[in-house]
Amino acid sequence: LSQLHTLNLSHNQLSTVESLQNLRKLKTVSCLDVMKNGLQDPAFLDVFLDMSNLGVLYAKDNPALDKIRMYRKTIVARIPTLKYLDDKPIFDHDRAYYEAWYRGGLPAEQEMRAKKKADEDARHRANFDAMKELRSRTRQDRIQAGLPVAASAEDFREEVLAEAKGDFSHSRARAKAVKQPFVDDYSPRFDSRYDLSNPRAHM
Repeated sequence: LSQLHTLNLSHNQLSTVESLQNLRKLKTVSCLDVMKNGLQDPAFLDVFLDMSNLGVLYAKDNPALDKIRMYRKTIVARIPTLKYLDDKPIFDHDRAYYEAWYRGGLPAEQEMRAKKKADEDARHRANFDAMKELRSRTRQDRIQAGLPVAASAEDFREEVLAEAKGDFSHSRARAKAVKQPFVDDYSPRFDSRYDLSNPRAHM
């Protein structure tokens, strides 16, 4: 059993904690299914604490779960290795909320949620400020080089992406590459099709 990773014990009429005791020895099992058994005692969760590699657990449809307050939060908080519980993934922010709840109830969870939101807002602000600074520097560099300035944020984004890829097919990016002012490829000055002195060019 040293190479066992997945174990399905669903529909096995397991009703006592003792019936699961041997699971404590299975240190390599990462996916365990004990759904639809007759487990009555919430203490059966203690068995999983010794399964150091347990990442996926299916435990629903057991009577014992009705006796566990906030079943999902409790199990996730108590088993730190879990990544999935009953077909639903456990994201890092969910774990942070559940562990806070387990330690200090709803006030602690709300505090953690507020902290996570503040951190996320700060990250977005930092990204925005960095992009704003980059755009400002690029604008000044273009002005000093006598190059055209992007008319909009979308134009700026396209130019930055094109230049980052080394793609100078975009007329503005190509203008920077050759250090020349931007001129539209389809300007009448450069396209004989728009030579007004030659009517046949338009036929």
